[in-house]
Amino acid sequence: MLVKSLLASLALYSSAFLQASALYSSRDDVVAITEKNFRKEVLETEQVVLMEFFAPWCGYCQKLVPDYKKVAQNLKGLVKVAAVDCDDEQNKPICATYGIQGFPTIKLFPSELKLDAKHPNKATKLPIDYTGPRSAKAMVDFAVSKIPSYVQTVSSDASKKKALTMEEFLAQGGEDSPKAILFTNKDKTTTLYKALSVDYHNRITLGQVKNTESEIVQRYNVEKFPTLLVFPKGAQSEPVVYDGALKHAALFEFMGQYAPSKASQKSRPNPPETKPFNPEIVKIESQAQLEQECLSKGGFCAISFLSVEPEYPESVAEFESNLALLRKVKKAQHDKNQAIHFVWVNALEKPQLMKDLDLSSDIPNMVVVKHSKRAYRPFIGGFDEGSLDAYLSETAQGKGRFFSYNLEPQLETRKLDIKDEL
Repeated sequence: MLVKSLLASLALYSSAFLQASALYSSRDDVVAITEKNFRKEVLETEQVVLMEFFAPWCGYCQKLVPDYKKVAQNLKGLVKVAAVDCDDEQNKPICATYGIQGFPTIKLFPSELKLDAKHPNKATKLPIDYTGPRSAKAMVDFAVSKIPSYVQTVSSDASKKKALTMEEFLAQGGEDSPKAILFTNKDKTTTLYKALSVDYHNRITLGQVKNTESEIVQRYNVEKFPTLLVFPKGAQSEPVVYDGALKHAALFEFMGQYAPSKASQKSRPNPPETKPFNPEIVKIESQAQLEQECLSKGGFCAISFLSVEPEYPESVAEFESNLALLRKVKKAQHDKNQAIHFVWVNALEKPQLMKDLDLSSDIPNMVVVKHSKRAYRPFIGGFDEGSLDAYLSETAQGKGRFFSYNLEPQLETRKLDIKDEL
């Protein structure tokens, strides 16, 4: 009797252990990550990957299972949802690499490769910690927000910013490379189309046309929205109209017929090696220096307007504090591999540039200029590290409102063109 009781207890314990150690099965949409497939499934894919680090005996991990399965179902085809068992001996190196100390831990591996601060010459996916609610909706919203978009806006209006004409779009990547155009009545790119742009990044160029672009709509006889056209050989071919289900699996299969194989593509390039950090922020004192250190360098130039009166210790101390702050911000942008040049102007001595760009008279102040595009974006907010870093990161990604200028930016006071005539 005692033996039977012990056997029953052992069977019950074994059943519980097996159930716990198999939180997810092959029937679920959760990808099981191991030491053998980690690099391929997570680091070498351009897909966004949401990954749970768990231990099968962890009660909180077991409680998370139903919601995490819902996340995987909702994100199928859009974001890869994965899980790794950190209690498995072969997986422990993965969990140790990412500093896992508690369960469950959820991290998101973004699409883009970035330089690793610990290994400056190596590009990899740098994970983002998920610290939000453990509900399916919250996790889905978080993951979706991290899907990048490689979709280009196409318009018949050549003056529209960040838009290409149909001819420019079809000529990209070589006129005979495949293109896809979505005709849509939505103001923003859909999550599904963003995900497809990641799936076929560098293999098919994706664009979208609003239903209000009547010239292009009529040109291709589009009568309903959404409508997807694929140009198998770009401008050299007639478009093929997609008439299947508007689901990821069906669209992915259709577009796959026209995409070059991944094997024929070059491997994902590493970002360029980061130059050694130079903390110097050059003071601009002449028009020639403004040209040399800022306007002619290409890319973005961050011009800070500071004030310093050497005869007043308080003014010098405030100036030194602001300059130290700018060095921190410059270092943060350098670590993000952002190509931004930093200079400063004594606004008390050289106020003309602030007037030319119609900036507020607040000091300290900042403006980012992209002279090649004759565009600038003023800084709005408190002059602190967090606000400046966010502003510069957004600007480097082309976000925020930019203004155009026609006159050449001047450091010196402009001379009035007075004509003595009626």
